[in-house]
Amino acid sequence: MIESYEEIAFNQAPDSDNEIHSDEMAQRFGFEGGLVPGVTVSAYLVQPGVEAWGEAFFAGGGAHVQILKPTYHDEPFRCEITAQTDAQFESQIVNSTGRVNAVATVTRQVDEQQQPLPILRGDPLAPTDYVPPSATPERFEALKEKGCLATEYLFDAANPRTWYFHRAPQMPKIHQPGGEDAEAVAPTSFLLGCGNWIFSANALMNPWVHLETHHRSVVPIRQGETVRCEMLIEDWFERRGHLFADVTVSLFEARSRAPRGVIHQRAIYRLRGSDAPA
Repeated sequence: MIESYEEIAFNQAPDSDNEIHSDEMAQRFGFEGGLVPGVTVSAYLVQPGVEAWGEAFFAGGGAHVQILKPTYHDEPFRCEITAQTDAQFESQIVNSTGRVNAVATVTRQVDEQQQPLPILRGDPLAPTDYVPPSATPERFEALKEKGCLATEYLFDAANPRTWYFHRAPQMPKIHQPGGEDAEAVAPTSFLLGCGNWIFSANALMNPWVHLETHHRSVVPIRQGETVRCEMLIEDWFERRGHLFADVTVSLFEARSRAPRGVIHQRAIYRLRGSDAPA
């Protein structure tokens, strides 16, 4: 049985390079305060599946997530299950006023024909001190033609930045450091976070907004594992004054190069009213 739950939202990135998570920058664009990251909200939507299916969800499961409205730090919310079968459920994040902030369709086993296993290309790794050119249509054109730089990220369950609630015990046990599973499994927020990080490592953006993902986890990412990310630019376009980009991100275990997941992501890389890059 997939069950609804209630919690308090947590913005673990108020000092992020993406200042849309800070109060000052977010308020400049008409928001009440810093936005809780879209990857964090995604973890809220997926959590009922993690509770019901356990580690099996991260061995082939996935979700389609859409962020509709902002969720704010310390905001009470309810994750409501609106439909379910044995293999799939639909969830939504509803705030205290009844507004639906985000929705998801979560699947226990994603059809491999719909989201095939990623294939490692061997893209060059971004230098540690690399500062990318600004995100522009010209930059995305160059990345599509010449390819993107790869990135790598360590999953450390003991690092509070990997938690999607204020305290680790608020997450399912398989995500908690030092819990029943000595090798904690990375949550959806980390998996999708890898997609955010490689995107911003290839095109300089500030602020920008994570909007939508179709993702599939192939094999659980475990405590102490380093994830190698590769990215393809799929499309970029303008709509109502916002500039959007679609990317596909493939995840691999850094040493073995074995696949770990695939993410199809859409983001606003320049908000309406933002200053054009120099």
